This record gives sequence, structure tokens and C-alpha cells, in this order.
Amino acid sequence: MQELGFTSDIVVSKNSEFIFLFEVGLPEIRSILIEMQAPVCFAPSQSSEGQLFNPIQATPGRDRRVWVELKQDCILDIYVEAIDYYSNSFFGAYNY
Repeated sequence: MQELGFTSDIVVSKNSEFIFLFEVGLPEIRSILIEMQAPVCFAPSQSSEGQLFNPIQATPGRDRRVWVELKQDCILDIYVEAIDYYSNSFFGAYNY
């Protein structure tokens, strides 16, 4: 896990704990939405526009970035391309 810096004031620290809320397929954009929430929320009113993060090192010719958006009440929306979700990527067999 890496630190997620949305702005200088909004940072999700490395190894922060989150509770899985749900996941849903989004076939129109070939992605999976995973929603999680921090069990302890110190700034429930904070939110940030989404940003691209690279959770693992990209392979040649393959973009592995995910879109992450911080919503109020410490909810993270993570959009992962379906091809990455179902392959040996950071959600797959290698346990990144």
C-alpha cells in the first residue's frame, strides 16, 4: 500500500485501514468500482476530486493506474480496469 496524496491537506496514510463496502461492475467503461470506508474518520467533511494513482509498477505497454476519489465520511471510490482486476495484478495472485 502506498500513501495517497490528494492535496497537501488530504492524505491517506500508508497502511490505513478500510472496511469493504461493495463492488460493482461498470461494463460501459470496462471497469470495476470498489467502495471502502475508513472505520475511524477524523475529517468526515473532507472530499477530493479523483486522481490517478499507480499501485504497482507498470509493465511495458500496459497502464496499471487506478482512479481514486475521496468522498465525505472517509469513503474511497476506487475504479480499476476490468482487465487488471481479473488478471495477476495488484488484486490478483501476486499479493501486491
